Amino acid sequence: MLPHQCNELGQFVFRSESPYIEPGNRGSTAIPFSTSVIHPEDRLLLLACRTLTETASRADLPLLLNHDLNWGYVVQRAKRLGVIPLLTRLLRGAAAGVVPDRVHQDLHAKHRRLIDRNVVLTAELLELAEMCDDLRVNCIPHRGPIAAVMLYEDLKLRGFTDLDLLVRRHEFPRLKEALLDRGFHLYPELPLSRERDYARLDYDWIFKNARGVYIDVRSAVLPRFFGRRLAAPGIWARSVVRELGGREMLVMCPEDMLITMAAHASKHCWSRLDWVCDIACILMRHPDLDWDQVAQRIQSTGTRRMVHVGLLLSFELLSAPVPPFMLDAAIRDETVLSLVHDVGRRFFSPVPPGPYRGVMEAGFHMRISERRRDQFCYLWRQAFMPTVSDWDVIDLPRPLSFLYYVARPFRIAVKFLRRIFRDG
Repeated sequence: MLPHQCNELGQFVFRSESPYIEPGNRGSTAIPFSTSVIHPEDRLLLLACRTLTETASRADLPLLLNHDLNWGYVVQRAKRLGVIPLLTRLLRGAAAGVVPDRVHQDLHAKHRRLIDRNVVLTAELLELAEMCDDLRVNCIPHRGPIAAVMLYEDLKLRGFTDLDLLVRRHEFPRLKEALLDRGFHLYPELPLSRERDYARLDYDWIFKNARGVYIDVRSAVLPRFFGRRLAAPGIWARSVVRELGGREMLVMCPEDMLITMAAHASKHCWSRLDWVCDIACILMRHPDLDWDQVAQRIQSTGTRRMVHVGLLLSFELLSAPVPPFMLDAAIRDETVLSLVHDVGRRFFSPVPPGPYRGVMEAGFHMRISERRRDQFCYLWRQAFMPTVSDWDVIDLPRPLSFLYYVARPFRIAVKFLRRIFRDG
């Protein structure tokens, strides 16, 4: 069974046979991912992801492989959507000669590089954890190796490109000095005169070493320009201990992991399919989630739409076990349905980024914020809050730094107009 049923308009509807929604309850509710049927190439990618939630999905593989597939598109989209490991695993079960050898070789090479990178980053995380213990600095690693092990139970099934650490703000200076001593440097590099401004304006510090390892250190889950701040003290208080590579580490509890992963994906407009897989894996690995706590936290932090979009995507695309009352809450919000439509359209009808990409992202961020004060805060910070790019363009002395708030809107307008004229 493919992931959707389509009505006569080609719209995607809830599956009445789903064990999580009683037959007939939502049979007429449509999520219009697209106005046309999904191409076989995209169905193949979805099938690879659905093996996380349905072992029976592999039975559909021979039928899909009977199509004259554009393998170049399949591999390209798998890489872009972050599902190379899952696609590689799925196609290993294909009959000999069905998948071209060059495709197997290309996928194997890409997967091998991904695994090598995962191993390097995991070893780096273990060393960082030991260093933090020596410094008596508490840290919570999230996403990256932690997600691969806790959610996928296999480092080979989830790619990651950097390490993310949550630290308490007052402990950050000690960690920063230790990282600099280990050969890391700030990325982008900042003069000392700007570091205090950066700490006040942004929410994360990125460090890079000569081996190309990036470490994203933050004291909050979302950047300031989103308006909302997921309460870090609560995340620390609810953290649990898990083991990675023989070392015990603090990690987020499953409920906080669900919320923060949905928030992270929403910050990037849900542009990758592996983020939907993450949500599905949380639901699969933790059937005993405290949904009352989830509902309470997303309401208090203004992340309700972020989580509802993630839950609805994971249910519709991957048949994740989402509780009926959470689905009902998501479906009742027309904005959530519209956001899911936009995400699905980008998954299955990709268009190259144009000059309006920034405007489209801003619109997405505005719509996924359900609170007016968050929307206002987002607009104000996006329009006026200076960034590293502003400092690079204009180097003002500190007494005149207030002028950055005046200059930024003009710089953004000029940049936007240049893109329009350049792209025709």
